[in-house]
Amino acid sequence: MNDIIPTVGMGVTQFSGSDRHPYTIADVVSERKIMVRADSMITLKDSDLYGEQKYLYDYDKTSPEIAITKRKNGEWITMGDSMGTTGGRWHVGSREEYRDPHF
Repeated sequence: MNDIIPTVGMGVTQFSGSDRHPYTIADVVSERKIMVRADSMITLKDSDLYGEQKYLYDYDKTSPEIAITKRKNGEWITMGDSMGTTGGRWHVGSREEYRDPHF
């Protein structure tokens, strides 16, 4: 269970199958609802798609806000999605980009 208290500016990672995408908290609406925006990224020179993927993240205030809510089971899910969804799961407290090279 994720017991991190969300704060504006904190990193968030969206899980989409085996891929991960970085976001930043733009607003804390309540303890169970936050608004996030996708981060822009720069791939670093020594990054390797089939090895260690390295990125520099930057908050993108022009990307649309997405509402995510903390559910009874403690998981963060895109608002409007069911808890059984695979594309709407989030981890609050860290940001990470990972593109699975096998797909």
